[in-house]
This record gives sequence, C-alpha cells and structure tokens, in this order.
Amino acid sequence: MSYFSTARRRFLQLGLMATAGVLWGRRAAAMRLTAGWLELKQLKGEAVVQLRDRQRMKAWEGLRLQQPGDWFETEDATKAVFELDSGIGKLYVVENSALKLKAIARTASGARLTDLEVLHGQVRLALRSFNNSESRLRLVSPASMTEVTGTEFGITVQPDGTTGVATESGTVEVTAEGQTVIVESQQQTRIVPGLPPQPVVPLMDSTELLMERAEHSGEWLYLEGVMDPMNLLVVDGVLHTVGAEGRFDIRLNVAEQDSVILRVTTPLGQRRVYRIPLDQAEADARR
Repeated sequence: MSYFSTARRRFLQLGLMATAGVLWGRRAAAMRLTAGWLELKQLKGEAVVQLRDRQRMKAWEGLRLQQPGDWFETEDATKAVFELDSGIGKLYVVENSALKLKAIARTASGARLTDLEVLHGQVRLALRSFNNSESRLRLVSPASMTEVTGTEFGITVQPDGTTGVATESGTVEVTAEGQTVIVESQQQTRIVPGLPPQPVVPLMDSTELLMERAEHSGEWLYLEGVMDPMNLLVVDGVLHTVGAEGRFDIRLNVAEQDSVILRVTTPLGQRRVYRIPLDQAEADARR
C-alpha cells in the first residue's frame, strides 16, 4: 500500500470522527446540564447546606444550589427564601424542612428543566408562567411528584413521606403510583407513600388544632389531639407524623421545662403557635 493511500485513509477516518464529534456535541448540548441555580436570597435563623461532595456547613445568604445532590435544611424557628436563576419565581422554606436539587438543565431550545426533592417539611412556590412551553419545574417527595408550569402552591412532607399539596392559584399535576390528579386553584390533595393521590377536595388552609389530652405525669407529658392531616406538626422543635385522620399521640420528656410549644403549618405556609403550660396540663389531668 502506498504512502498516499495510507494518508488518504487516515484523512477520511479523521473526517468521520470529526463529523461524529459534531453530531454528538449537538445532541449533548440539547440535554446536558448547563448553568443554572437556586440562590438563597433571605435567611432568618439557622440552616445547613451540603454542596457537591463537601461536608455539611452553615448556610448563608447568597449561596447557590446548582449541582445535582446539593442539599439544604432549615433548623427550628428558621425561614428561607430561594430565587430561581431565571427570575421566574421564588421558593419559600419554613423551619424543620429539607430539600435537595435533583436536576437542573437547559435544553437547546432554551427550556429550563428543574427537579427539586422535598425530603420533609413545608415548601411554598410562587411561580409565573414559563416563556418557553417546554420548560418545567417538578417538586418530588417520597410519595409523589408535582409538576408546575405557573402557579402559587405549597406542599408539606411528613417524616413518613406523607405529602399534602395545596394550590392557591393556577394548576398543578400530582402523580403517584402511575395515577395523576389535577389540583386547581383553591384545592388540595393528600398522598400516602405507595398509594395514588387521594381525591381532590376544596382548600382548607386551617391551622386549627383540637387538644383532647394534655396530661403531665412526673417528667412526661402526654398529648393527644386532632388537626388537618394536610398540615405539619412541630413540637418543641421536632417534626411529628400526623395520622390519616389528623390524629396525633405524643409522649414528651419535659424535665426542667415549664411549657411546651406546638407549631402547626399548612401547605401554603400559614402557621399558628400553641403553648401548653405544664401547670395547666396538670390541672387538666386532675380533672
């Protein structure tokens, strides 16, 4: 074989490789993760963050969640506000809540694709309509996936993964176990892990709590009551699971305390604080 034949074959091989590289580059550009983030604009209280493979550290205003796996958690009596890099909306996070960035991407058409996982707690999202019809934002919980295009809604996620979704304005799609329900303005639904979404009902957004038992015995306090099962219940800074009918039964060690604080939060972020003085609980127990 002559030198020129060998050189020509190598030239053709390089040409084919270059063409394949261009085609692959175009295809990858359409799907790869690109610059995008959620920026922490406001932080009142304490929170922790874990970015990429770094250790957990205290969160600060101005930090950005921008890589899959970036994780953020608020502590007791804390509020945080994130803004999407596109300026299209804000994410409001209350105390005792944790979220993780699962994916953030921009396609060749300019569509923005964002997936956020709410591990527990309450998150409210205020989002205007996307300019690109292919854009989407999804909130994922252990029980469901909620897809948003332009709306104001919120979710609660209890320690066992049970999820409440409530819409203030606009419409969201909630999917679990292969079934999807449409939650329109002023409606809500509840999803238990392993089950499809419950039928949509009118929005409650009530922080009412009915205490049926508050008994103080020695160093222990026994609480029983009922509330809207869509809501979160935090007792002395600890998030508790509420039953299917909204019932709770809690035993607390209250040594060296003179009262207990309960906080009830709805999916849309309404919150009410209840204080139980232990001397009052003793009086209730004697009756």
